[in-house]
Amino acid sequence: MRKITFLLMLLVVTTGFAQTLPLDFEDPLDDNWGPFNGATAMVVIDPTDGTNQVLELTSNGNDFDGASINLGQSIDLSDQASNNITLRFWTPDATPRTHLLKLEGGGQPAPATQLYFNTTVAGWQTVTLNFSNVTGNPPLSNSYTILVLFADSGPGNTATGTYYIDDINAPVGVVIPPDPIPAIPAPIPNVADSEVYS
Repeated sequence: MRKITFLLMLLVVTTGFAQTLPLDFEDPLDDNWGPFNGATAMVVIDPTDGTNQVLELTSNGNDFDGASINLGQSIDLSDQASNNITLRFWTPDATPRTHLLKLEGGGQPAPATQLYFNTTVAGWQTVTLNFSNVTGNPPLSNSYTILVLFADSGPGNTATGTYYIDDINAPVGVVIPPDPIPAIPAPIPNVADSEVYS
């Protein structure tokens, strides 16, 4: 039981630290991306610069496959005059492709917002997403805490590819405090180990 308590505390401590902007993937905390729907995501060496680390995002042809990360500092898009998100995006060829950046975890009136973007050149390009022109959304939130990237995105988009992302930057909001560490340890059962079910 003590081992389980220790492992639980270790999990709380390691996930309690989150990423702050800009994400340049030089900080080990920038490697906490959670891929979903068949995608893979990991921090690797930049294919064009051996001294730089980047996020490698591979799509597998499923609708809306991608990766997300919990931020340690919220993204604030409430100011219409200052709500651009920028990132560097590497593609293997000049085939036109559609991708999606989504923000989640925001408060009211817009708990989530998203913008599609296209890539049309081989190699690195700087992508600027201007959220002041998002249609169909209420005013944007000042507290988005989850950043989601979808490669080869959109309904029916079955394209696959490996892409590299670097230098994600956005207007920052408040620092998100980590979950508190419990003040008292978990109770130790007063029964034999063979009687404990978990």
